[in-house]
Amino acid sequence: IEFAENSELCLIHKNAFSYSSINHLFIPQKVEELKDGWCKNMSKLNSISISSKNKRFSTIDNKMIVGKSDIKSDTFNLLVFACRDIERAVIPSNIEIICPFSFSWCKKLKLVEIEKDSKLEIIGKDSFAKSSIEKFIVPSHVNQICDRCFYKCENLESVKFEENSELSLIGRKAFSL
Repeated sequence: IEFAENSELCLIHKNAFSYSSINHLFIPQKVEELKDGWCKNMSKLNSISISSKNKRFSTIDNKMIVGKSDIKSDTFNLLVFACRDIERAVIPSNIEIICPFSFSWCKKLKLVEIEKDSKLEIIGKDSFAKSSIEKFIVPSHVNQICDRCFYKCENLESVKFEENSELSLIGRKAFSL
């Protein structure tokens, strides 16, 4: 799906593309909000691009969408989406939230590296659901692992928590098969 650069589209709602076979998505300049669940059950979305004029969202290597929780900030602190064919993800230290469904259905994903001095606090619901992740190290500042975070991750062998963990919540079915 490609929207015109001058599109008036400013919001993509929850379940907007759910179960679609879309494999490419262009996000125009005026989109300011991608509601939680906008990419739910999108197993074929392997190509993304974002208008260079968009102030809220950007990409990392055209494989991950990052966003700002505050449009006035210079810092992209949200990891919003990863292309479903990603094999390795490096999460920058400035990311505070891995948004819901961001890595779900990433069937080639094996390795997630989180940079040192991570500010990550929340791993959103279904964020790695049905992915092929094999191991995960939870940074010390993470205080929430939300519902179904690693749901149906059949290859997940190891989850380690860094020393001085601030974890206070593990959600329902977070590690359920």
